[in-house]
Amino acid sequence: MEETLIPQIKEYYINLKWRNLKGGYFEFQEWKTTPNIKLYFHEFEYWTMDDGKECQSDTYSTEQWKINKENHIVAIGFIAFYLYWIQSRCKDNSLIDLFDTYFVHLRNIFIAEKKTQLEYIEYIKTIGEESTNMFYQDMFYQQHIIDEGNRIENSQGLFEYLTIQDKKEIQRYIDAYFEYIKKYNSTIQQYRIEFDKDTENNVLEIYKFWNSTGKNRNANTPIIQNNIFKNTNQSEFLEMVSHADFSKLYNTKTLKQRVGQTVVELSNIINDEKWTERATKTLNTTIRKLQKNTSFSEYEALKNKFMR
Repeated sequence: MEETLIPQIKEYYINLKWRNLKGGYFEFQEWKTTPNIKLYFHEFEYWTMDDGKECQSDTYSTEQWKINKENHIVAIGFIAFYLYWIQSRCKDNSLIDLFDTYFVHLRNIFIAEKKTQLEYIEYIKTIGEESTNMFYQDMFYQQHIIDEGNRIENSQGLFEYLTIQDKKEIQRYIDAYFEYIKKYNSTIQQYRIEFDKDTENNVLEIYKFWNSTGKNRNANTPIIQNNIFKNTNQSEFLEMVSHADFSKLYNTKTLKQRVGQTVVELSNIINDEKWTERATKTLNTTIRKLQKNTSFSEYEALKNKFMR
């Protein structure tokens, strides 16, 4: 097993050979002053010796290296904050403290900004204080799911510096954080729709479609390039439909259009305005926008089999 490199991600700790063989050090942007903490990597370049040869050995002292003036961001959002947390005095606190600190910090900034926007100022005058707080928290939850998915996707460059085991460890915390924020939002968890057996059978046809295989001999055996429910069993799928919450799958770039068009078809099958409203709200979009998601390889097969 490769030795973990996570403990070496602390400010100004110089490592001349990360997993990708680059030399340099990491630096955090102070997270309390900005909505999103950022992790920079300052890459070293070789000094050129008097004889024209480059220093290419770890035996040379760090004084024989120079810093590349162009540093770049390798991680943002929760991943960067997690690494900052475990390297700071916060590391003695619990996992919930880690999640609470990051989530509440971003939520407070989000709500403060929304309260200054005219489009919301007039609306909140018409509802009570309790409803106002719920309105903003619900809005933040939906946006945060999407934003955090994008931040994680934009932080993949970090893993070229770390070991495979490090990546698995960080992914474990990412998964735990997404579970935390879903449980935090009570309004999403409270919503649930019950449907009759006929509707359930029709809903399951969607699940079977994405799990089908074949060589496109006919419309019933489409070539499935990306099974959006690959890691979801049938019971979990039905729970997802009942809660009208496809946010975790929707925030995966390669699945986004496929999930969006699947929600459109499920909306047609279930035929319930509240379900459609909830499903699109958790994705921070509209049914009209989802209907435009047609640029994926299985679209024609999906259209021929289900769409009206």
